[in-house]
Amino acid sequence: MSFYLKPPRNRAFLFTIQSCVLARLNYFNCLSERNNSKNFTSDFEYLIADSAFDRIGHFTLRLLYQTSDLVLLKDIVIKKEKEVFYLRLSNFSSVTEFKKFLNTTVKHCDEAVDNFVTQPEVLQYHHIDFDSWHEFLNTLKTIIMELKTNTSYFFLNQSCSSCSVSTNASCEEYFKVPFKMCSSLVSTRQAIIKKGYVIFPYKKWKELLSELFEYHLYIAVKQANKLKHYHLLRSDRRFTDLINDAINILRINKREICDIDKNKSININNIKSMKMLFPPCMSNLYNKLTEHHRLTHDNRYQLTVFLKNIGMSFQDALVFWKSEYSKCFHKDSHCKCSWQQNGKRLIYSIRHMYGLEGRRANYRSHSCNYLQELRYGASSEGRCPFKYLSNDSLYKCLNKYYVYHKLNNKKTVFDSIFAIKNKNPSLACHILHSSIKEIVLNDKNDAVLKRNHHLTPVQYFSSLSSIINK
Repeated sequence: MSFYLKPPRNRAFLFTIQSCVLARLNYFNCLSERNNSKNFTSDFEYLIADSAFDRIGHFTLRLLYQTSDLVLLKDIVIKKEKEVFYLRLSNFSSVTEFKKFLNTTVKHCDEAVDNFVTQPEVLQYHHIDFDSWHEFLNTLKTIIMELKTNTSYFFLNQSCSSCSVSTNASCEEYFKVPFKMCSSLVSTRQAIIKKGYVIFPYKKWKELLSELFEYHLYIAVKQANKLKHYHLLRSDRRFTDLINDAINILRINKREICDIDKNKSININNIKSMKMLFPPCMSNLYNKLTEHHRLTHDNRYQLTVFLKNIGMSFQDALVFWKSEYSKCFHKDSHCKCSWQQNGKRLIYSIRHMYGLEGRRANYRSHSCNYLQELRYGASSEGRCPFKYLSNDSLYKCLNKYYVYHKLNNKKTVFDSIFAIKNKNPSLACHILHSSIKEIVLNDKNDAVLKRNHHLTPVQYFSSLSSIINK
């Protein structure tokens, strides 16, 4: 087994990739409370630890939940991957096999660091956060080296009920791990914090490795969404078909994955009341449209696809855009089209975005990273406001949220946002999102400790709407 620090090599047929993914998803179902992994009937050859098939299934699933707008799909898959990882840690058949896992992990950590150091231009081009990866890899390697030093103790005394093996380790000794790498245990009060570090007793080494594995998967999601051209996968039918398969399989028993409820979807009647659940980037586009009654093509695409992804029907989209483009445009508008003169072209454009014309692709809303990297131009309203708006303009934009939601922690949150917005606009947006969510849930820990940041405007809206409309 391994930490999946290295992706699979060579080529694979689409059928093989599908088989690996479906076998893995079916096994996840067997791990649920009502099932038993012994009842797994698919081909076990796709799940042999650290085999080529095993790595193909794992890394393809990563791509699936990274390209999906369903936050819950990501959370469930990562949770199940963590269960599988822990199960494998608990089932080593010999000390030799355990040592092989430790040696492989150290080797992969060193190779990953070397790749980052020798290819700085790749890191810069893709805006990859080297510090986060380097800190994680160093922490992981340090812990693995401690495990290697006392291999017999950790392998033979898994229950830690007695220590018959003579080693330098003891039950009283501890691992020290940075707080952020174990935030789920901290949020549930299952770990001790001391000077920014979580203290883990040696007897819980499997739980610790599982936590680090989960953290590794979450930072991999964040870094992958920064890759250039990554958003193109969202319109790849091979991936959208596999995403649908994943949703259907996990629904069989869990019934945990779902799109926005039809009762809570956006329509022509409730869009005005729901607009304050939009993220600031989409809220700016909506306000621009209602003020000037026109948007440039790129901005119109962004808003149309966003509304489609959060539940607006094609018929409502026609009514919505017709009502705006039938009005006189503002003198400062870049677009001079009108529904009266260009109605057929506009209808075709909307049909195309809904997958009813052209190559009938299932278009997805752009990621936050994509909007942050947009260059200034005629369509600059569609860029990330946390990165590009002036402080005064951003203040006016954010103040609307606080007036609407009647929030009372305005100064604290605004100070946090303005302090971080230039360096990390995604985190600034998450602070706004969490502050709204915190007030609605009346739960401060959720806003501070939860690591599941939204990666797209759709995820931002989905998270808030699912809470506020309950």
